[in-house]
Amino acid sequence: MGRMTELGRCALVAGLAVLSSGVYAERTLEDGVFSEAQAKTGKTLFGQHCKSCHHPKKYFDGKLKEWEGLTLDQPYGIISGLMPQDNPGALWGDEYAAILAYILEENDFPAGADALDSGALADIRVIAP
Repeated sequence: MGRMTELGRCALVAGLAVLSSGVYAERTLEDGVFSEAQAKTGKTLFGQHCKSCHHPKKYFDGKLKEWEGLTLDQPYGIISGLMPQDNPGALWGDEYAAILAYILEENDFPAGADALDSGALADIRVIAP
């Protein structure tokens, strides 16, 4: 057990050194964190599962201001845990990511080459448009 503890401490110290050295680069929504194809899929999914309660123009106006400063995993967690209201958590993770990509596109954030990865959301900081 002592050996594992020593290895664990070494790994922790190495990880903290990387984080404090600035090697860990956090992205923002300006970095093109979703693809156009993903946002298009998200638009379709939004129409099927969200639009009955959230009209896009009313819902999107000001929504990102509420999320500003958070990492993208936080609003994703809210959306995937609470929506759709009549069947929370019913969609697949990539479907929630596509809906989130559509919300970002509607707020005029640029698309990038790669789809939004639900596993990397904690590395993306929300900035209001």
